[in-house]
Amino acid sequence: MTKYYIEMKETRRNMMSDALLSLYRKKGPESEEARQMGLKLWDFDLKEKRMEITSDEQRVLRHALNDLRNQRLEEGKYTDGVEAAIMEVMKPHRTKHFPW
Repeated sequence: MTKYYIEMKETRRNMMSDALLSLYRKKGPESEEARQMGLKLWDFDLKEKRMEITSDEQRVLRHALNDLRNQRLEEGKYTDGVEAAIMEVMKPHRTKHFPW
């Protein structure tokens, strides 16, 4: 299974957690993957700055963020932050070596 690394900031973690919670509420207990990913997000230490995710976790995050984006579009709210998070999840780094 491929492992990826995404840059994690507090605002991005909060946005992803909100998206995963919304997905879990919508699908209920059948969305155990969303619950597990949410727990992983909150257990992550922000001092590390890079969170390792698998391809399955990437899929769950992408789906949850897209649902959050659609919800905000329906409400007439801005989606810039959600779209930036979607791009980060869609194109994660494959190695731990980062330029920053």
